[in-house]
Amino acid sequence: MGGNLRGHPAYGLFPFNDWLVQHDDHWWELAYEYGYHDEEYAVGEMMTDFSWFDEDGNVVAQTDNEFYEYVYGDLIYQYNEDEVDRIGWQYEASAVVGIDYYKYAQQWWIHGWASVMPYSAGLTDYSYKYKKVDLDQDVGLVAGFKLGKHLGIFGEGRYLSYWGIESYEVKAGLNYVFF
Repeated sequence: MGGNLRGHPAYGLFPFNDWLVQHDDHWWELAYEYGYHDEEYAVGEMMTDFSWFDEDGNVVAQTDNEFYEYVYGDLIYQYNEDEVDRIGWQYEASAVVGIDYYKYAQQWWIHGWASVMPYSAGLTDYSYKYKKVDLDQDVGLVAGFKLGKHLGIFGEGRYLSYWGIESYEVKAGLNYVFF
């Protein structure tokens, strides 16, 4: 039994939605913030549109629709990434109940573990929000066999369930000892 402290980047956020509300749905202002600019031009007698340029003055789109379709999605992605990076790492503290077994013999070795975190609490503003029934866990088994003085093989299986995300992993490989 014990405890642990886990960290991760903030996830599950879409900061652009808040940005859009704060800017009264003026989507083009985000482009300005990232160095793009536009120039208005007439389309017939009653309509206008905009050509879009990057920081170096290169044309990136001939119309608002073209800019919105081919460039703007990347800006939204970049803005979200920048904001999540600005928020920084998020942390949770957890109580842990676990068991671990390791056995080493002349020609083989095995290591198995199971850790369950029945109680976890977020320590930062954007850490994972646990529900009362959330149970994080890490269960795995890895084994290896020596085939000779320098060569061995191993296999590993692992199930990980953290922050509401399940992950399954299987690995196999060769070990070579140089000395």
